Amino acid sequence: MLGAVRGAAFLLVASLVLDGQAELADLLKRARAATGVEAFRKGGRDLVVSGTQNQAGVAGTWTARIAADGRFVRTVEGELPERDGWDGAVTWHADATGMAVSEALAVREHLLLETGLATGAWCLENGPILVTGEKPAAAEGVRTLLLRARDGVLPVELDVDAESGLPATLRWRSNGQLQRWSWTNWHAAVAGAPGGELAVPDEIAVDDDGLVSTTKFATARLEAPAPPASYARPTARPDDTTFDPAAPSRLDGKRARTGHLIVKAALTGQAPAWYVFDSGAGACAISKTLVDELKLARFGERKIGGGGAARETSRFVKTASFTIGPVTVKNLIWSELDLSGLEAGFGVKLAGIVGFDLLLRAVAVVDMKTGAVDLCDPVHFAREGVVWSPLVLHGNHAHVHAGFDHDGEEEGIFRLDTGAPGVTVLFHSPAVRSLGLLERAGPPVLGLAGIGGQMRARNGTVDVFRIGGKVFDRPKVIFCEDEIGAMADPWTTGTIGGGLLEDFDVIFDYPHDRIGFVEHGKTK
Repeated sequence: MLGAVRGAAFLLVASLVLDGQAELADLLKRARAATGVEAFRKGGRDLVVSGTQNQAGVAGTWTARIAADGRFVRTVEGELPERDGWDGAVTWHADATGMAVSEALAVREHLLLETGLATGAWCLENGPILVTGEKPAAAEGVRTLLLRARDGVLPVELDVDAESGLPATLRWRSNGQLQRWSWTNWHAAVAGAPGGELAVPDEIAVDDDGLVSTTKFATARLEAPAPPASYARPTARPDDTTFDPAAPSRLDGKRARTGHLIVKAALTGQAPAWYVFDSGAGACAISKTLVDELKLARFGERKIGGGGAARETSRFVKTASFTIGPVTVKNLIWSELDLSGLEAGFGVKLAGIVGFDLLLRAVAVVDMKTGAVDLCDPVHFAREGVVWSPLVLHGNHAHVHAGFDHDGEEEGIFRLDTGAPGVTVLFHSPAVRSLGLLERAGPPVLGLAGIGGQMRARNGTVDVFRIGGKVFDRPKVIFCEDEIGAMADPWTTGTIGGGLLEDFDVIFDYPHDRIGFVEHGKTK
């Protein structure tokens, strides 16, 4: 009798699962009809849309071209111009200067989600977004779907209208920070193909921890397909950087009392001042005190985060030119930060932090042990005896693949951070959980902090760590426990700091999409 009850229960559960799958399939079918995406795909023409936006507190205009197969390119004009796109294989982004980079992981998923949801491609069976299931909705008339970018890792919740299947709101947590998207007033914009009208929203709003950006649609039309090259990452570099061949490549700098690298550099008309050289800085930052002293204009705002859970609101500042060693960069856009809290530890007054924007334009050779930094012209740079690794750009930070042993051989993607001089390897909390690393953890780490404040972490070890052609046996490492902030990054395994990097000359060659390692004591 008991076996019969169990069998009946199994059949009931199986029936409920099948019914749920059928209901979800029916909802997605209605969504495809409401968006007109299937007719658009079959029509073979490009959708060209335009409108206005307010992003990071800065107004602008935008245009986008979306091919029937999902490839796209978007251009924003205004005080913070940018371009981004997907050519079917590579996702890329070009900043306000026109400098373009291939984007992986978070930015790739963000762009594919944004475009897929705006055009209806999210509900296609073989589209860029995978619908993985459904959960109980919090309101009547709404169905809450679970989805993620195809081949992505970040789970997303999408509320859709129960009748039409059109998107209403989306929620996801990037590094633990909640971001909420919403769409208003979907309407038929253009005929996608005979029998179908392609729908677009009036507006998309993104609420990122209280900072709201809006994208408004004004026009939409269909055009003949553009050449494939229209969607490719731009190869031309902006004419904003010069190299003085008479100036030495070695920067005037040293290691601060904290172990950080600090170098002398100068804004236009100013005496050289101290800047932190930090490969972990996703944007160049300028001291709030210096902005006040020079009466520089501020505009826009965005959230800046790092290690720790908190984020700071930062404004943008543009400078006429900035000279560091042999390199001069014109019209550099900085993020304003209060650096006064760092100055006591560093032992010097800080004018700013240089990182991503500089590294895009020069080859940097860094010796963390001595504090030596050389900046070289990428056109002429060459060096023998280098172990090269492909550069993975994620969140404007350099990452490489590295290996380690934990219950067998593992491989992960690790950030290279010269701004973490006391760290060997810090494993991010999602990797710590998934690999069960806390089972080997020791006592808490004290005094570990970043822009976002103190971090919760524990000391530990792994059996082996491999990077740059070198094997480290039983290195002391750190296991992060934070659920919010850069160290809660679900896309990457960890961060490698100066404690390991000081065994090498590390070559940050962003212009050629690679990172080089020359082990100390070997041929240079």
